[in-house]
Amino acid sequence: RANWFRNDIFLKQTGISYDPTKSGSYHITILNEFNCFTRSENVYYGITGLEDIDHDISIFPNPFNNYIRVTNNDGLLEFVNVYDTRGRLISENNSIKNKFIDLYLSGSSDGIYFIKLRRDGKIYTRKVVKNLSK
Repeated sequence: RANWFRNDIFLKQTGISYDPTKSGSYHITILNEFNCFTRSENVYYGITGLEDIDHDISIFPNPFNNYIRVTNNDGLLEFVNVYDTRGRLISENNSIKNKFIDLYLSGSSDGIYFIKLRRDGKIYTRKVVKNLSK
């Protein structure tokens, strides 16, 4: 029998596996038929991609023409930076301490960009597309 934990919070008892829904440090305790148990080391499980940004953060419009608004309804944005696909910094916005920011990118070329932001000490990345032809 396996008991799954995120930090010290009991999550679920399973036979074999568990599919985490949040990033965090996880460990398991395994109990055998003789009621002896062992505990695994903590392992950080990071969920990346679009799902990593919760519903309190919105980035719109996407695709965009000239500007993007990044809004955070729960807490303050710490920084919001924009990078091109080569990893070059296009727009740097540090020490925002606000719930939203408008990023004006009218001088940038059509293509894919990555918004990197920090909120509550956690860093998130989101892909956006600039398309002037629409």
